[in-house]
Amino acid sequence: MPFHHGENAAREIPGAELHRVEKGWHLLALGDGAEACARAQIAFLREHLAP
Repeated sequence: MPFHHGENAAREIPGAELHRVEKGWHLLALGDGAEACARAQIAFLREHLAP
């Protein structure tokens, strides 16, 4: 999927954040940026989930 689709989604979905992963690909959990992606996901959830 083209990167601009993610940019459009982040712009249109309230509360969304776009996290760019260098050398990322469709299965981020298997790529070089997997750890950075997981950290960003955890930080986002901690910030937005109710205590």
